[in-house]
Amino acid sequence: MNVSPRSTVAQPVCAVPAWMVYLFGMTLSLALLWNLPASAEELRIKQYYKGLPDPVQVLSLSGEAADFTALQTALKGAIRSTKDGRGKVSGLTELSGTGVRKALAKLAPKLPLSGDQVKLLVLNNALRGKGEPDLYIAYNYLLADDPATPQQGDHYFYLWRLKWSGSDYQGSLFGPSLEGRILSVRPFAIHKRPTFFVHTVSCTECEAWQYLLAVDLTEGGELYRFTYAANHASGWKPVIEYGFPGQGHSADVAVETRLPEGGVFHLLQKFVPETPKGKQPTNANDEWWAFICLGYRCDYEQWLGQAPQEVLEAWGKAPRL
Repeated sequence: MNVSPRSTVAQPVCAVPAWMVYLFGMTLSLALLWNLPASAEELRIKQYYKGLPDPVQVLSLSGEAADFTALQTALKGAIRSTKDGRGKVSGLTELSGTGVRKALAKLAPKLPLSGDQVKLLVLNNALRGKGEPDLYIAYNYLLADDPATPQQGDHYFYLWRLKWSGSDYQGSLFGPSLEGRILSVRPFAIHKRPTFFVHTVSCTECEAWQYLLAVDLTEGGELYRFTYAANHASGWKPVIEYGFPGQGHSADVAVETRLPEGGVFHLLQKFVPETPKGKQPTNANDEWWAFICLGYRCDYEQWLGQAPQEVLEAWGKAPRL
């Protein structure tokens, strides 16, 4: 029996395989970098997302029915023996023991399970619900800048969800994202499905923009899309603005993001410009953004200076992301 993960999260925006899609419609794939070798000045163009392995091949599950059942049994046993919430990410439990790794290694021999590149995760009890538990596989792939220095390069993050179908596991895939890491898993939007908030950056050898991706893998996989456009009709991208480089590369602005656990708004943000030297701080130019999601599209209301009382109350109660 052969089971390959379906890359349903990263939808193609050009004629390339889905897994190679650059996650946002912005220039993440190229950065101009100046290197100054001892011999001469040289302009180098670093190409991000190039040369990555096909993750469908890395996690193509193949085995007998008994092998899939063995993984199912090992997963249940690991959940019983692992303290709920183990690990560093809110909403997730990192599995302890070797039983799941051994069972998975038989089904996915190309997955590097012996090192620290792969973490095996399940949702916390409060998020998991009833039924067969899903297995989440977080994979950090190191892409070397130069074959001569294989330990130096950029990490690309992938996340698989393996769902028991009754006789085997079916997979949904998210990724790749540059230097990606999961910040939190929380119920989100109207349907309150567990959503992975993944932090990523625009580049590694420049002053980077920071973004969050809101990933729902429960129904085959989907990315929430947000707009910051003034016309509310364009600019839909699967990114939440999370941090700016400043220093002339962007506005000098601090961003804070919070997720209300109830109420009308699904995501709140506050943008605070840096106070120029010699001037007194003021909130006159603070920007408040409140997003409401319909389906997987999240539109906003915006206020300058002071937000309405309803927003301030939601902000005060909402946990910071």
